[in-house]
Amino acid sequence: AEKCQIWLCKGYKYEDNKDLVETYTPGQKVPIKFDVRAPHEGTANVSVIDTATNTIIGTPLISWDVYASSASAIPADQTSFTVTIPEDLGSKCSTPGACVLQHFWDARSVDQTYESCIDFTVSDIRPKATFFNDNHLPG
Repeated sequence: AEKCQIWLCKGYKYEDNKDLVETYTPGQKVPIKFDVRAPHEGTANVSVIDTATNTIIGTPLISWDVYASSASAIPADQTSFTVTIPEDLGSKCSTPGACVLQHFWDARSVDQTYESCIDFTVSDIRPKATFFNDNHLPG
């Protein structure tokens, strides 16, 4: 029971998902689609989580003060949105299993939480810019 960590990705482990690890670069925009099957009003956020401590690294990448209200149609920006991978992660998320993107939905209206995760790594390697020097141009 201690190893379950139900509050981190519903208890799922990196070892269960090794074949589905995404690789991102700092500053990359990541489109996300989230299927709300049963609306329960609450709050929600998407954050980078350190899996060793189950804590947010930095601040949430996106958040909603009112999420999935059953009183009206769910706004499109709650089911299809983009987050930007932070530029200041350094090597924290370079090892598979060290970090996840976690969608955390706290539905106080029904006293439940929902956690969904994407296993990922961040490659700090970026393509180098190519510069032209006019000494090497023909003519």
